[in-house]
Amino acid sequence: RHSKQYRDFFKLKQAMQAHPQRFKGRPILFLDGAKDALCPPVINAKAVKLINRVGGQATQIIDRNAGHCFSLSMRHRFINWIRMQCGINERFRAMR
Repeated sequence: RHSKQYRDFFKLKQAMQAHPQRFKGRPILFLDGAKDALCPPVINAKAVKLINRVGGQATQIIDRNAGHCFSLSMRHRFINWIRMQCGINERFRAMR
């Protein structure tokens, strides 16, 4: 028997996979740890494919050394992803 947190998390994942059109036209990032036993990266990989198939902008980042956490590597990659979404990296390069 799974905990309520796990069941709620699983329902959220099912919602993403059952209704990928909800994410059409907007970026979404999945941060995963390769060693995550609660939500293996393969689950989010499926969601990314379904979302992008209907015209979404889903990206998945996998930290090979992390489990179910928000690692320093994930943090740096998340910040870079946000900058790309906002065009900050391009504006910074143009200022140089």
